[in-house]
Amino acid sequence: MQSQWKELVGVMQAAVAEAAAQLQQHDETLRQLLAAQQAQQAQQAQQAQGAAAGVEGGWAAQMAAVRATVEEQGRRLEQLSQACVQAEAEASLLAGQLAEERTQRERLEGLVEQLSQEAAKHSGS
Repeated sequence: MQSQWKELVGVMQAAVAEAAAQLQQHDETLRQLLAAQQAQQAQQAQQAQGAAAGVEGGWAAQMAAVRATVEEQGRRLEQLSQACVQAEAEASLLAGQLAEERTQRERLEGLVEQLSQEAAKHSGS
């Protein structure tokens, strides 16, 4: 009976270790995704600034170009705003999933601790 308890505790410890490794990998994936989204947004903002700074020509042409650029920047800003809202929603969802996975890991660790205590009780008797 004692060897069965030890085997069960070993299996549970391995499962908790695997879950922890998967959580760490998931955390790193989330960090990389967020960094990539931030880098993309920064690049898009720089491109919009470069387009605005590159307006040349006569007064009327400059005014038309500025107007077009401002309109384009307004559209781009709206797109970026929507992308940010979506990224925040995704980040919130992923954070919720991560919290849920951490809670599950803590529960598993608690179960392993209980099983270890039970195994210790049974091995002592």
